[in-house]
Amino acid sequence: MVAFNNPSIAQILTTGANSLKWEGSYFDDNLIDHVKTFRFYNNGSCEYYFDLVRQPNCTVTTTNYVAGLVDFRITYSDGRPAEAGTYYELLGYFVMSNGVRGALVQYTNTFNP
Repeated sequence: MVAFNNPSIAQILTTGANSLKWEGSYFDDNLIDHVKTFRFYNNGSCEYYFDLVRQPNCTVTTTNYVAGLVDFRITYSDGRPAEAGTYYELLGYFVMSNGVRGALVQYTNTFNP
């Protein structure tokens, strides 16, 4: 019998590469467009950008893996609250709350390392 382990969320989000960038945008209460970007590394570390400005480093970990859905948590190095997300394997994107009225932001793969 051969056993297979589920891939980590970092391995999924980098699609086997060393790193990969994911981007999502939303409008705030003043209808100003904002862009949130994460560059994930296959070792579980990540970089976070808000409106193209580098923010604290982060790490990404899998919290639950069910066929087709991967729940994960992003933890920031500056101690700000961790964020939860869900990756939809069949659709190829993930969602996280943007913190504004709890609306969800959809993040897509930019195909840029």
